[in-house]
Amino acid sequence: MGSFTKNQLMLISLAVLSSGFLVLWYNEYMELQPQRLYIALQWIGNGGLERDNSLMGENSSSNADSSLPPNTKATAAPTIMQTKMSLRSTSEKVVSKNQSNKKKKYLIFLCDKRRLCGGWGDRQRGIVTVYLMSLAYNRTFGMEMTSPCDIKGFMQPNQTNWIIPPQELVNRTTKIIDAMGVGPPRLEYNGTNYEDVIKIRTNSDGSMHISKMYPKQMPKYVRGVSRAIVFRRVWKHLMKPTQHIIEHLKQMSGNVDLNNRTNQLVCAHLRIGKSKTLPNDLPRINISSIEKLWTFLHSFENSSKIFIATDNEEVRVSAKKTFGPRYFDTGGKIVHIDRQRGSKEACLGFETAIIDQIILSSCDVLVISPSNFSVRAAMLKELLKSIYVFSGKNVEPFIPKRRRRSVMNYQKLTLDLGHKLLVVYVL
Repeated sequence: MGSFTKNQLMLISLAVLSSGFLVLWYNEYMELQPQRLYIALQWIGNGGLERDNSLMGENSSSNADSSLPPNTKATAAPTIMQTKMSLRSTSEKVVSKNQSNKKKKYLIFLCDKRRLCGGWGDRQRGIVTVYLMSLAYNRTFGMEMTSPCDIKGFMQPNQTNWIIPPQELVNRTTKIIDAMGVGPPRLEYNGTNYEDVIKIRTNSDGSMHISKMYPKQMPKYVRGVSRAIVFRRVWKHLMKPTQHIIEHLKQMSGNVDLNNRTNQLVCAHLRIGKSKTLPNDLPRINISSIEKLWTFLHSFENSSKIFIATDNEEVRVSAKKTFGPRYFDTGGKIVHIDRQRGSKEACLGFETAIIDQIILSSCDVLVISPSNFSVRAAMLKELLKSIYVFSGKNVEPFIPKRRRRSVMNYQKLTLDLGHKLLVVYVL
């Protein structure tokens, strides 16, 4: 066996049994002493070590002859080289990916149990706003919504993956901005927003402002279009229902595709507000006025199906009596996903809200309440037609417009700062 010692032969034997060890020993015995390694491999092949053919490969043979031609030496070397290069390539890719992740900066929509997030419509506004902000500031968009339960059970990424693996955010500088009810936040390049990860709580609609301020960073599909179209296109770019929600929709509709049906679907959203079901909510529409809405819905053909989404169980009972077999609803739990997020049924209420809105956005005729929930459903419709609004008095055509406060109606406040007076005008 040449000049190999017994210990060296044993170590080389172990190296052959382990690809990882083989690469390490290759550095010493193949590069520095290739012929001695070849002799050692022959010794192992001739029975110096009881072999496993599956480890040695197809070219292994128990009757290996020391008189093999010199070019046989190359049989083991390329395999070892390929293994070494493969491991090196994998290592380089992992390092490259880690370095890439360290360079990434993130902008994440945050809705957790530490702070109220608003209802589903409020959250939708905030999500679209933060996504457009991420484009404007060249950050990776993400979403963390775990209140009242994880949104990933109901909605999943469509064309942009907003699920950020937690390990990507480990050991990264992080800042949380709370902008609930105060308008869309702005990130400034003055050193205060250099954090790797910025998480934002917001329910504001800043879509038009952002798209106008940063037109070059915006995708073409949001340029020069209305607020409703911006919302619809961004939302559908980001979101699609999970299979769980799709199966639930099929069960409700009798396996009929909502987008390819034969009967007209007439829908209404009734936001009653404070009731036995929602004791902590604010009053909205007086339940005694719903007969006016029923009269309007009766004007459509008897072949039409009637769908009602509501936050009040009495409305469901009344609709079922009024429209009979034409009527259907989700039958889900009525829960305000923010104000009642601590209840055991909050997650079921979250699911109901999402399914209700998907159906509302698919209706041929839609009557909305003065509620962000159904306004967003109207915006999700492909065609903004046959949309009405019922606020408790009459059913009227819905004209999408943004209400602005008049500059003529203001309150003047004078603050005495000691050395000067500060006059503030509050609209």
